This record gives sequence, C-alpha cells and structure tokens, in this order.
Amino acid sequence: MGSAAAYHAARAGLNPLLLEQFEVGHKLGSSHGGSRITRYANPDVEECRVIPQTFEMWRQLEKESGEQLLEITGSLIVGPDDEDFLVSTRAALDANGFAYRHLQGQDIAAEFPQFALPDNWVGLYQADVGKLDADRCVRAMIDQALARGAHLRENCPVEQIIPAQAGVTVVLADGERLAARRLIVTAGPWAGQFLEPLLEKPLDLRVTRQQVAYFPIEQPELYDPQICPVYIFAAEPNLYGFPVLEYPGHIKIALENESAITDPNHPREIMDDNAEALCAAVAKHFNGVVPEPVRIDSCLYTETPGRQFIVDLWTVTQIIRTLASPPVLAGVASSSRLRSAGRCLPWWGKPGNTNKIIS
Repeated sequence: MGSAAAYHAARAGLNPLLLEQFEVGHKLGSSHGGSRITRYANPDVEECRVIPQTFEMWRQLEKESGEQLLEITGSLIVGPDDEDFLVSTRAALDANGFAYRHLQGQDIAAEFPQFALPDNWVGLYQADVGKLDADRCVRAMIDQALARGAHLRENCPVEQIIPAQAGVTVVLADGERLAARRLIVTAGPWAGQFLEPLLEKPLDLRVTRQQVAYFPIEQPELYDPQICPVYIFAAEPNLYGFPVLEYPGHIKIALENESAITDPNHPREIMDDNAEALCAAVAKHFNGVVPEPVRIDSCLYTETPGRQFIVDLWTVTQIIRTLASPPVLAGVASSSRLRSAGRCLPWWGKPGNTNKIIS
C-alpha cells in the first residue's frame, strides 16, 4: 500500500518521501513473495466494480517498468452451492456484468482433475484473472516513484507522529524529526500502534499470522499455469493456492487462518498444528501432490471485524490519511484492491475529492 501511494503521489508531482522501517522487499509484513491471487470475484458489489481498473493500472505499470507483474491463469472458487461467499460473489459479478462460469461437480472433475472435491460442491470459474508477483509489484512501484522524484529512506523506523494545525511532525527512532504538510500512514500490522494515540477510540484491528507451504508435485501436467487456475476453497478446509509459479516442481497452498492472533514484533515461528492440518487437506483434496511441504513461509493479515478497508482522515486537523487493510493476498483479492486504494490516497482529503475515493 505504501509503495502504491508513493508511486501515484510521485506521478502527480507531489515529491513524496517514503519511510520504510525495514528494507524494501522484507518478509515481515503482508506484501512479499512471488504470488498473490487477484480476481474480480468479490462478495461486495462496489469493490467488485473497481477491480477491472486495477488490472489496467497493473498493465500500465508493466509498460513503465518493463517487468511482468500480472499473469493470467484463471481462477476457480469451489464450495457448496449455498455457501454465503459463493452466493454473494455470484450476485456481485452479475450486478457488474462480469462473465463467469457456474460449474457443477461433474464439470469440475472433468476440467480440473487436480482436485478431489465433495460431490455436492460447485465451482465459480473466471478466465481473465490470475496472480500478481508481489515482490516485483512493490519494487516496480518504488522504482517508478523514485524515477519521478520521490525519495526513499530504508531501515528508518518511526517512533511517533505529532499532528498540528499546520502540518505534522514525524519523530524517527534515532530522534530525528521530519516536518510535512501531509502524512499517509500505511503501516499494515503496525497501524494500531501509530494510530491509537491519535484517536479517541482505538481501531478494532486484528493481526493474524498466515502460513503458506510449498508442496512437491508428482504430476506436473496437472499444475501447469496454462492448465491449472489459482483456486480457493470457500468451505472447510478453507484453503487457497496456485499452480506451479515461484518454484519449479512445487505448488503454493495455504489455509485461511483467522485464529492465530499475533504481535507483529514477535518472531515468526512455524505453527505445527496449521502445517499438519494443511498437509491433511492436501492429501485429501489434491491429486498428484506429495502432502509434505519442502518450505513454509509466513505473512500477516491486518483486518477489521468485517474485513473491510478503513481509509479516512484524522478528523481534527485533516492532515493524516490512515489505512489498515486485509492481505493477498492473498486473502482474497488484496493485491488488486490495495493498488486501487493506494492510487486514491494521495488525493483523499483534498478539496472536492473527499467523496470520490475510488472512481
């Protein structure tokens, strides 16, 4: 989100300074790795509506950077026909006129033999969506921002935010003070610690640890990205995954984990229970995959109770733009949604723009 805000601010000639507490490309937050699902399918009608714009923006960034960022693989969401997410998502796609195919169980078995699913499950398939390379996306946006006059300071943690009527002071961990007219806070898992002193009531944010694993495949023809889509199980075991993308001969799969509440400053240790449950799910529902991972990585989600964005002004001086959001990832469609919100942040709060967040 911060890289997207910096990129669009620089394109607008606003000369932004980007402060990163670690190094660009670090793996301690939500926006790292080589694959994030991006799709139109979303249960919210309005969020679903803006997704095509983000695909256009990614293609524009590809032209500017010379990097391949978006790969079209198709997407398949499966679960019982009456599952709430599937029902709401179909309604949102219909409301926006977006094409999809509603597959019955026998259709899924015939077209996607990778999966062994319950007989009563159905599928929602879209052909024109796929995955983003998160690492490349972040790097490309920062590189393009720098090329347009932005400045970047890495390993530069912020200690405090001090607002005033005429601007804002940012106090760095080494005691240095920076003054600015406006500040955009895109701190992800650390958003709460920065925003709590500025708000009458703390934001209801939940930071959870997510764990992804890479499994060897025995039948590579089933998991080629030309054949296998990105996929989401909308019911138990509530997993999502990818064809072979980042590591040859391996696929990336993860369980959606809403219970592992964590502190973003704590060490990222492997959750054995999560890994065991994922291995069991892979053994049960995937064909041609060895259900023993060779690599396990982690990332963090930062979510509101309703899993919706918070994009708002600090109400006293209207100089601080704040955001806390769900990831990409994964979770569900985070990469596209973050890029769209990132575009609007530099403009939000300017006269005449407060009611036009995403057009």
